[in-house]
Amino acid sequence: MIRTMFNADNAVKPPIRYTVVLAILLLANCATSRADDYATQYAAFARDMRDAWSAAEFAVVRPKTALSSDDISPSMTVNEELPSLDERQAMLRWADKLAGFKSRADAMVRAAVPADLAPLIMPIAERHDRRQIDLAVAIYQGKLTWGKYNSYRVESLQLKQREIDEIKAGLQLAGAVAAANAPPPSSRSLTTVEWFLLQQQQAAPLRPVNCSSFQRGQWISTTCF
Repeated sequence: MIRTMFNADNAVKPPIRYTVVLAILLLANCATSRADDYATQYAAFARDMRDAWSAAEFAVVRPKTALSSDDISPSMTVNEELPSLDERQAMLRWADKLAGFKSRADAMVRAAVPADLAPLIMPIAERHDRRQIDLAVAIYQGKLTWGKYNSYRVESLQLKQREIDEIKAGLQLAGAVAAANAPPPSSRSLTTVEWFLLQQQQAAPLRPVNCSSFQRGQWISTTCF
């Protein structure tokens, strides 16, 4: 069974990148152990990301935004404040952190998914991660209010979800078509021993009896076979 990565004590919810990789691994009929390995690696990745966000240097921005886009509250999306100088500097440092986590996540995905499926996943993940970094830089530059920053993150997450749903639907359709067009499984020919044992389990068929009679003197001789 695939390990549970996230629990109530963990501030990081299962990210879309994680869930789509597992979905594609399972839809592609990859070994469960492969999905398990990826889940274990991502659990460590998520803990490191949570620990980085929990550092004292980011305490000033934690009330204004969230680590996961899923955790951005409605009130965060309507905050009309521009970031202070301290908040801007913290977000620049966070943008650097995000760049490092992006490289690590990309390497895990490439190692987990089959090479022919990587082109389906990587462009979506890279676009989303690039947007997260760009938005962090933009708020550092004072170009966005906190409300705009958070709203754009939510919109980016929704866009990524739609793109991923299209991939999953395509894979499911391809699997259904392949199953419908697959030739019926060929029956294996019985070995000599298996044939012998099978015959022993069946009742011996009744054979026709043919008899012929002829008279020798005063005797009548009958032969049946």
